[in-house]
Amino acid sequence: MRGAALKPSGGKENVYPRPPIRADRESVSRVRRALRVMKEILWGLFMYDLYTETMKMRLRYNDAVNLLVFSEQLGIPLMNSYVSMRLLPYFVGELEGWKRREMRERDFLEEAPDIH
Repeated sequence: MRGAALKPSGGKENVYPRPPIRADRESVSRVRRALRVMKEILWGLFMYDLYTETMKMRLRYNDAVNLLVFSEQLGIPLMNSYVSMRLLPYFVGELEGWKRREMRERDFLEEAPDIH
């Protein structure tokens, strides 16, 4: 009686369901990866130019607002010190990069559209 092995009830050899085969997991991950790559390719083809132009326009508008509000830091005298003091906490993180961009020497060809 000691050496006898216990058998599961109901006549089934395995009570628990078998996990999916590893090859199925790999094929699903390959399909997901392929879909992600296709999504990125299509986004790059159709949306990248629009995205970059929108970001450039956003940067220009932010620079214009910063120039109006914080022009005194660049040496342009405007009478808006109260407004700039009220808005300073919202712009502190961007202020140093903005000053570097505004004081940078530029060439007029940078502002021209791309010529190929």
